[in-house]
Amino acid sequence: AGAHPNAHTPAHPTPADPHEDSHTALMLVALEPFPEAIPLLLEAGAHLEAATPTGRTALHMAVNKGHETAIHALLSAGANPNRADNEGKTALHMAASQGYIPAIGMLLHAGALVDGPPTTRFTPLHVAAYHGQLRAVQVLAASGAKVNAVDPQGLTPLHWAVQNGHTSVVEALLEAGAETSLADKRGRTPREAALEQGYP
Repeated sequence: AGAHPNAHTPAHPTPADPHEDSHTALMLVALEPFPEAIPLLLEAGAHLEAATPTGRTALHMAVNKGHETAIHALLSAGANPNRADNEGKTALHMAASQGYIPAIGMLLHAGALVDGPPTTRFTPLHVAAYHGQLRAVQVLAASGAKVNAVDPQGLTPLHWAVQNGHTSVVEALLEAGAETSLADKRGRTPREAALEQGYP
């Protein structure tokens, strides 16, 4: 008899997945460019929403690796685009952090919440702004992301972009309607944060 499709297999940590997690066969396929195996595993009873101890599913892994065909196959099979890992990151957060525009488009088309689920501590737009992913910022803003959303520290995506010196992202957020007068929990506006960073 073959191995059960939901059996967990130890996986060595990688820079993209630094935790010592265990992966199901479906997760391992999502990590490699073998999307044709996904329907076969699902037919054999693999669980789409099986997660590692850090809360990551096969969809998280496919997005993190940039495997577009695997992402499409998983979403077509009904993978939940709003499933968050233990850090509150959905697949859209991961796509935004890498500026992976095809994945952002597929996830939004599949019903991903542009601002993430209500339980998330920060939005995909926050993440894109933090990492200086200009095109992702533009796509998310155009898709209805709240440009003035705040994280638990009261920081908006504009704060994050300013603090990391991403001037093109700052400009894009301002064009999208970001407010410069919103203060974080320390009382700093994005303008004051810019002055702290040495920007005129």
